[in-house]
Amino acid sequence: MIVSLAEAKERIARAYRYRWPVGPVLLACLAAGLAGLLLPTLPSGQIGDDEIGSLLAAAPAAPEPDDGLEGFLAMRRWGGSADGGADDAEANGDAAAELDPTAAALLEIGFVGVTFVEDEYAVLIDLSVAAAPSPPDDASSDTRAGIVRLLAGDTLPDGRTLAAIEPDALTLATPDGGKQELRLFGDWDDASGS
Repeated sequence: MIVSLAEAKERIARAYRYRWPVGPVLLACLAAGLAGLLLPTLPSGQIGDDEIGSLLAAAPAAPEPDDGLEGFLAMRRWGGSADGGADDAEANGDAAAELDPTAAALLEIGFVGVTFVEDEYAVLIDLSVAAAPSPPDDASSDTRAGIVRLLAGDTLPDGRTLAAIEPDALTLATPDGGKQELRLFGDWDDASGS
């Protein structure tokens, strides 16, 4: 199949119309390749002593190999140490004295949050922080730690009962029949719309 020169020009023009970036891209690649060939390079091992000194001075210091994680575990950022435990409970007790009464009461029971699952509200309580009387001799100490989910009617570690759970308030009932309402978000004014 022999094609005339005019027909070949027409085919090239049609092909180039849809592939116009090919020419400039090929020229850019060719220019980058030539520039790479023309740049001088140093053979390995021919770096001067002054360059080595400046490279070593700019390098960061290597960490101490025997440092370990003691500094990280002792860090008290965000209100507690990384390993948790009794130190946090003592610190929370000290912090409770400085807070307003509602926040102190929530901290005392180990309040974490309120959840809504299957048409009922529940409270998450951190038992490692909750103030509780010493466990009986038959109770194991490993059951007194962790976060638990309590529903209305369940008993807190300090003996009070969760009488009602709402999205913005908890009502606690004491064994002697008294009730204490803890507002989670302070005074909430529905009329203001905020």
